[in-house]
Amino acid sequence: GTLGRALVDFQDTLVLNFDADWPYVRCHGQWSQASSRELKENIADLSSQEAFEALEGLSPVKFNLKADEEKLPCLGFIAEDAPEIIASRDKKAITNEHIITILAKVVKLSHIR
Repeated sequence: GTLGRALVDFQDTLVLNFDADWPYVRCHGQWSQASSRELKENIADLSSQEAFEALEGLSPVKFNLKADEEKLPCLGFIAEDAPEIIASRDKKAITNEHIITILAKVVKLSHIR
């Protein structure tokens, strides 16, 4: 069913702002991504080459959201232009956790050198 601007389906999925006409979503608290080893398989280190290539493939941009009447400035990435490792399968979204992982790897490597 729906709750305000959220859609909850009974497959354990919560979709916020299912129409693209609501420019901002605010969380009062923390988003946490499940990350337990118990949930994962095929665990392998991200190579430095993969991390550097993904970072080099990112093009940070500034923009306004079309649905935002105030046209507040935003910073981010264009999903359609993002490296495959960062963009969603349909190239309509960015996986922020992937960007954080890539940045952590690159920063860690820069401190080692």
